Amino acid sequence: MDSRRGFVMWNKTVVAIAVSALFVLYGSSILAQEKPIKIGIITSLTGPAAQAGIDVLNSIKMCIDEAKEVVAGRPIKLIIEDDGAKPPMGLAKARKLILEDGVHVLTGVLLGSVNGAVAPYANKQKVPLLTMASSPTSITYKKDMPYFFRMVPSGTQPTHPFGDWVYRKLGIREIVTLALDYTYGHDSVSSFQRTFEEAGGKVIQKIWIPMDVIDFAPYVSQINRGADGIFVVVTGSYALRFAKQFQEAGLKGKMKVVGVAPITGTHQRIYAVKEPGQYIEFVHWRVQAIGNTPKPEMKELPFGGESPSFALKGSRSAYFKELGGFVDTPVYDGTKLTYGNKINGPAIIEEPTTTIVIFPGAKITVSRWASYIMD
Repeated sequence: MDSRRGFVMWNKTVVAIAVSALFVLYGSSILAQEKPIKIGIITSLTGPAAQAGIDVLNSIKMCIDEAKEVVAGRPIKLIIEDDGAKPPMGLAKARKLILEDGVHVLTGVLLGSVNGAVAPYANKQKVPLLTMASSPTSITYKKDMPYFFRMVPSGTQPTHPFGDWVYRKLGIREIVTLALDYTYGHDSVSSFQRTFEEAGGKVIQKIWIPMDVIDFAPYVSQINRGADGIFVVVTGSYALRFAKQFQEAGLKGKMKVVGVAPITGTHQRIYAVKEPGQYIEFVHWRVQAIGNTPKPEMKELPFGGESPSFALKGSRSAYFKELGGFVDTPVYDGTKLTYGNKINGPAIIEEPTTTIVIFPGAKITVSRWASYIMD
């Protein structure tokens, strides 16, 4: 219940920020008009990610409902489009929303592959795009994308600490990766591989699954059975198909399964992924529920100056291609950082629920609302 409530509340917050972004980018003139503020929603309402897309849409509607469909005296108008989980369709819908409907802001995009198509176009048209889910990590670091706003972790963040954990805690030494062949899959695998191999492990095989896959059997049959485990990156209905055919291939109990995949209670009952004796670890779980939540209060941090030295907890060796290999990298405790702190890359920020890697040449400033602003 808490997981789904958090998901809904987070998306509601993103919508509120979307409206606030209009002030920043256009000034008060946009709110002085009498016409509606148009918010374009592009999300996956059909295809394998449909349930998550419906969750996104419902949470947006709840936010608009709570605002009584009005902001600063102007009505809010939602214009909803389905991207079908396909980048070309998402781009076509973005063009329609911007050129024909005249939306002031875009949001709702769920899949990184769709975001990769929509974000550059929205930026070119100078229309703010607030991402609702993981999107290509590379877009975040582009300095020529001022109209793109990331409010969620990238695909690389959850799996960055996970690679080291899998090696040290589960004892896996050789692993196969199996992931959907799109941006989120590639981001997740590359981040996991980096820390897994830094710890001493080895990725011995990578299997990429096309987004339009129906039958997992040809790909499951390729899995190297000599591996200690398999790292899986699948979403939505893909998770159900993979686990069923993984079991049918006789691999159940033969290797440890770790990864990024939402698995439902129905799936657990049918395929027994939690059956005692079957060692399966998953990073993300989602419980579905819809309900009203209290309006979140933003915690304001006190100003602490530019120096983050008091939050420095040590350093560790980290690999950066830009610097030619491994370098000693400062590690900061994110819970101790405060408003005004500035951190130049390369650096690492560790928090209880995530790890943030600041690449060479990038800089993060801590805002008064405890968020990180990357330059």
